[in-house]
Amino acid sequence: MIDRVSTNLLYSLSSRTIQENQAGVYNLSNKINSGLKFSSPSDDPVGIIGATHAKGRILSNDQSVRDREGAISDLNAQEIALNNLIDLTDKVYEIAVASGNDTLSANERLLYKDELRSVGESIVKLINSKVGDRFVFSGKQSNLQTLRLQDGASFDQAVYKHNQNNGEERTVEGAPTSVSLEDTLLGTADGATLANRIINPVTTIAGNLDFEVDDGNGNIFNFTANAAIGDNLTTIIGSINAAYVGAGGVGVIAQESPAGYLQMNTNLIPGNAPNQTARISVLSSSNSNLTNEIGINRQDYYGREIGLLRTLTNFENALLANDSVTIRGLIYELKFNLGELNTARSKAGLLVSQAERFNSSSEDLNLKLQSDLSQQQDLDMVDATVKLNNLQIALQTSVQTTANLFSLSLADFL
Repeated sequence: MIDRVSTNLLYSLSSRTIQENQAGVYNLSNKINSGLKFSSPSDDPVGIIGATHAKGRILSNDQSVRDREGAISDLNAQEIALNNLIDLTDKVYEIAVASGNDTLSANERLLYKDELRSVGESIVKLINSKVGDRFVFSGKQSNLQTLRLQDGASFDQAVYKHNQNNGEERTVEGAPTSVSLEDTLLGTADGATLANRIINPVTTIAGNLDFEVDDGNGNIFNFTANAAIGDNLTTIIGSINAAYVGAGGVGVIAQESPAGYLQMNTNLIPGNAPNQTARISVLSSSNSNLTNEIGINRQDYYGREIGLLRTLTNFENALLANDSVTIRGLIYELKFNLGELNTARSKAGLLVSQAERFNSSSEDLNLKLQSDLSQQQDLDMVDATVKLNNLQIALQTSVQTTANLFSLSLADFL
């Protein structure tokens, strides 16, 4: 009885060994065929979690690259359009130089007016350039036509993005991917404006704010406003205006606009001449902690000339009125408009370079992520082949051993 039980147990153990070796050979063969360490979560739960995370990062990185490639396409289209806009504005400049000649008759200037109208309408068409279904100069509102101009209407009557003038630029991964022409097109004659970005500031430190103001009338005022701990917006504005008047200024230079924010504006000065010389400077001697606390930076804020659409309107009206003096005065404005367009073109080129650098970095990151994924999931083929050979030998040995056991057991019963 004991011999029968011992023999059965031996058969059972041998059979289990064969099955385990067969399963090992089968599983390892599948892994070698797939090249992966695991084919199901039960094979390696920790490993498959790591591989899934790496795959997710690779997909996210690849999507960012595709997004930036789309942004580069848009920016290249903007840069091309800006090149053409500069060429057309140069043509307007040439018309201004030619038509400002005092010897021209009214009828001759009307001919220049027709030429200006044609060039101006071409400018509007370029501003409405598209890539696919996106208007390249409409920022986040790329579904909206950038400018709408009724036939025969003055250029400054063009509607900018349905009057939704938020002007926000498109971004990819936090990087700007579009250039806005809002200020270049619509900017009006303005004094220098300084505004903070902190609502209702209250000072927690005492210090001095040193300013220099060029009012645009040929007057320059240097003054210091003192701030004490606990000063609120009203007190800060009062201190600035008092210091300005004490330095010989007339009127006020600071106000609350919009509600809750400090604004300094040379247009508040009586008789202000809105031109490029108007300036507000927060001097380097100002207390940097104090300027940061109330939200103003130490730099110059210059006035801005009028936008391109207003310049075109003024030029067209001057040609119609046969006003050579005004035409010659517009030459300076056109130079400024050209400068703004060149700045926008430079910005578009810079953004293209940034996006390309981001993509280059993403390619390096992709290689690292692919390497991480390989370490997580790829099988070591050399090691796996050695293990498979060992399992196959073990399987053959267990089969042979079991066969021998069966042979002995049959002989015992004969």
